Amino acid sequence: VNETLEVTTRRHYPVYVTYISDGRQFTRQTLKYEEKASAPSAPTKTGYAFAGWYKDNKFTSKFDFNSRILYDTTVYAKFDIIKYSVNYTLNGGSFTGANPANTWTINDCGKALPTPKRDGYLFEGWKDSSGNYVEKLPDSGNLKNLSFSAGWAQGTEGLVIGNGTVTSYNGTSTSVIIPKTFRGKSVTAISNYAFSGCSNLTSITIPSSVTSIGSYAFSNCPIETATIPTSAISYIPKSKLKTVVLTNGSAIPSNAFSGCSNLTSITIPDSVTSIGVGSFNACSNLRSITIPSSVTSIGDGAFEGCAIESVTMPTSAISYISKTKLKTLVINGGDSVADNMFEGYNSLTSVSIGNSVTSIGRAAFYNCSSLTSVTIPDSVTSIGREAFSGCSSLTSITIPNSVTSIGYSAFSGCSSLTSITIPDNVTSIGDYAFYYCSGLTSVTIPNSVTSIGYRAFLNCSSLTSITIPNRVTS
Repeated sequence: VNETLEVTTRRHYPVYVTYISDGRQFTRQTLKYEEKASAPSAPTKTGYAFAGWYKDNKFTSKFDFNSRILYDTTVYAKFDIIKYSVNYTLNGGSFTGANPANTWTINDCGKALPTPKRDGYLFEGWKDSSGNYVEKLPDSGNLKNLSFSAGWAQGTEGLVIGNGTVTSYNGTSTSVIIPKTFRGKSVTAISNYAFSGCSNLTSITIPSSVTSIGSYAFSNCPIETATIPTSAISYIPKSKLKTVVLTNGSAIPSNAFSGCSNLTSITIPDSVTSIGVGSFNACSNLRSITIPSSVTSIGDGAFEGCAIESVTMPTSAISYISKTKLKTLVINGGDSVADNMFEGYNSLTSVSIGNSVTSIGRAAFYNCSSLTSVTIPDSVTSIGREAFSGCSSLTSITIPNSVTSIGYSAFSGCSSLTSITIPDNVTSIGDYAFYYCSGLTSVTIPNSVTSIGYRAFLNCSSLTSITIPNRVTS
């Protein structure tokens, strides 16, 4: 038969759909010709979210699972990176530059956390939600939203502290404050050479928690101001030292500041009970000092060679202070101003007596010719004979109501004294009590007085009028 035949074949061979995830075969489906593919389970990738199957590895066109498969096909999984939130609680600090990002991704794992600043504080580190200190973002096994809280210690940036020990200082400040605690631990030690060679360091504050200091911790440091416990005295270079505040300790060691010719100010805490031999020997510029009432022992020569002009101290300490330069005196301890205690202190101009004192002894301020002002507390009950005799510059004095007796010649020769009020509890005015008070113009004698001593007001040439109460019988 001469006829043309047309043969049509229907192919039924298998076709394959290969699914690629992150560069690797995820799964493979075998289909009949013209069969439709079915979406496999979504693949996973740490730190990423599955975003669908695509026809190409550039992810420009999504794969259509309704299309019939006519040939072998490769399909690609697309992933979008997950952004996790990160929140920084600064607790008073701030970032010096641009604020860090508030999100992070798997690509940031292990990156160092930013460092904030806070004036007057040392950054301890970031605490996570569990209260642990962390320095970096987590690894890929801990991808999650994060919150960090800044920890601060009152101190100076640049200090390197580990396990309670100051190991070094890499800052530039001229004044360094070491914190009492760091990362929850007391700072107890300063290692050897920790500040060695810090040629700009002029001020240091060491907390009382520090009990151990390396021998050369501050070598070659020109320290002028130091706030330190007494245990640290021997480790501070003395050649430039001007101001010292001691914060604790029971004793100032012998020769502790001997030869500190630049020292102008020292603060001694109430915890100190003893000052050693020669502690401030030859501190020629030390003009003022406060010795707390807690001090019960002072070594020989403790203040020898000091030109002290102003002092606050208990009466037990007076014999150690040179009378040559002393101008201002505050007595803060002791129950009496002893006989002749300040006799001949010719430079003394001002005296304030504390409430612990109950009596002023014989000739206690005899011939203090420059004395212009005296404060006597209510605790004093008696003023001894010649107590202020010869205090020719004394212009006024208030005798408290607690005083019951004024001794013989107590104010004789106080030629600048213009008025005097004798308190209500005094019953007798001693012989020569106001003898030669030539400037005295006014005297008030209370009704309590029953006797006025011999020549009590002799040579009070400016006194023109006086009222003597009726109870005076002699």
